Amino acid sequence: MPKAPDARQKPTIPASVHSAISIGRKALDQGRFDDAVRAFRKAAVLAPAQGPIHYALGVALIKADRPAEAIDSLRRARDMAPQEFDSQLALADAFYLSGHHAHALPEYLRAGSLRPDHASAWSNAGALFREAGRPELALTALQRALKVEPTNASALCNSALALHDLGEFGAARDHVELALHSRPDYPEAKWNRALLDLLHGDFARGWEGHEFRTVQLAKLGGLRSFPQQRWNGERFDGKRLLLWPEQGMGDQLQFARFIPRVKALGGTVVLGCNSGLVSLFKANFPDA
Repeated sequence: MPKAPDARQKPTIPASVHSAISIGRKALDQGRFDDAVRAFRKAAVLAPAQGPIHYALGVALIKADRPAEAIDSLRRARDMAPQEFDSQLALADAFYLSGHHAHALPEYLRAGSLRPDHASAWSNAGALFREAGRPELALTALQRALKVEPTNASALCNSALALHDLGEFGAARDHVELALHSRPDYPEAKWNRALLDLLHGDFARGWEGHEFRTVQLAKLGGLRSFPQQRWNGERFDGKRLLLWPEQGMGDQLQFARFIPRVKALGGTVVLGCNSGLVSLFKANFPDA
């Protein structure tokens, strides 16, 4: 996300607006995002016709992890300067981060049209096309991203997924390997390679790489955090072990058959599951 611009556009802006902008910029630079929001909001009230101030407020709201609140400010900034790339991209990001992916997609496409050389805009559009079940359009957008940045790991990963959707399994694996060559520590690429390995029978490497899902799930907000140490498969005699539902109901049903093996390693097993599976699991695993 680009830094908030200097919103001092005209000499007629009151000194109080300049002061609020200065306070907001300093707070933003220091990571005090809520303070930046308050300062830029004050400036926006005092000078509502200044698009860069609305942009600065939107950026601060995103930084403060309040993307849904940023949408209105960034839309105002974009509408005041429709050809301004930064506000357009920030608006797309705000929609995406607030979960409005259907609205984010056209905004990323517009950002790409304003800056055809901006790989991230095309990569994000490609990811959202794939999410919407349109892998051909996803691949087209991702190819535009890779034309600009051939080693863009995110675009390579997203291309791998789109290629796999289209049945191009060899090309999908090649793109994942290229992503890992570009960024060897990229957890999303390692997880994607693991999924490909599992789908095509390489279970040893697949399950090993599947551990990287925890990084990606945490980023997406789908991973619970526990203060206790994570179990590594050893015996746990005299201890209590929580098995919890990390993913969907299908995975819970698929892996439930391993519960007796876990129970055989000693201790007490506490079983968490989706509410719709409670009666089924109680009947089949009365000791858990």
